[in-house]
Amino acid sequence: MATQNARVLHADPHQVTLEIIEQSGCHGCNLSSACGTAALGRLIGFRGPQVRLDNDLGLLAGDRVVLTIPDRALLLASVLVYLTPLFGLLGAALVAQLVGMSDGGVALSGAVGLGVAVWVSSRVARFSQRKALQPCMSRQLC
Repeated sequence: MATQNARVLHADPHQVTLEIIEQSGCHGCNLSSACGTAALGRLIGFRGPQVRLDNDLGLLAGDRVVLTIPDRALLLASVLVYLTPLFGLLGAALVAQLVGMSDGGVALSGAVGLGVAVWVSSRVARFSQRKALQPCMSRQLC
């Protein structure tokens, strides 16, 4: 299981909005004086990704939690994001090549196959998001 720390931005009795606390390679973002990247992030106003989950732990704004993501969810997300579009692109281009289309037709077919595969991936991800792809709050940090 993959884990990630998050901070509660907004909380109500039923749901919380969490901001993922990004970890940089040098961990400098947590120490504002460590490098210029953190200062640039503050200047631009960058905030970490946000996720909305059920408030099963009774959290309040400002609390920190550990999110866990099952390995199966990471594998499914990787397949949806990388393999499905790749197979759509290559599959459509291969079929177009086999039926004897010109190079332009093969390229256009590949682009259409890529677009269809991205659309299918987004639909599958949206349908699966409620269960399989959603992280869980495992514990509250002090």
